[in-house]
Amino acid sequence: MKKGAGMIRITNLLAIAGTTILLASCGGKDNENREKQIEDAAQEHAADADVTLRDMSEVTSAVVAQTNDAQAGRNPKLPDDFPRDVAVPDEWSIMSAAPMDGGFMLTATTTATVEEALELLREQMTAAGWTEVGSAQAASVMTQIGFTKDGRVTNLNIIKSRKNRNVQLVTIPKKN
Repeated sequence: MKKGAGMIRITNLLAIAGTTILLASCGGKDNENREKQIEDAAQEHAADADVTLRDMSEVTSAVVAQTNDAQAGRNPKLPDDFPRDVAVPDEWSIMSAAPMDGGFMLTATTTATVEEALELLREQMTAAGWTEVGSAQAASVMTQIGFTKDGRVTNLNIIKSRKNRNVQLVTIPKKN
């Protein structure tokens, strides 16, 4: 795989998910036909989409999947082999989940403050046996926190935005 190919793939997934949501807001005869139209549009981009519309203007579920089990959309299902001891608080709205070399990458949003998000992560990760290895405010809008357990490392970035906080989570084997 070329350097940066994983990020390009995730970027493509997010673009397709955004397009899916935009298409869903357009008119159409009925939900079933509109869902099929959106899913077919995603298929043209080599993505497998599963779309559910509540009515013609509200997407209740839009998940785009690719062959490497990466998914993007509104609360996609975590991969079956995502480590259950890695905290993914119920309060998070998951935007994407993807396997990567020996681990996983996840993006989410939360309405919690940075301080609340850090407190919840510390509580849930340490309860699951993880050890905090450090935290830092890497930039005025970004705070980082890291944990280790059983030869693995989980790093999180919490990034302030206007209304929410964006969370980037990576969990991978620790480099020897």
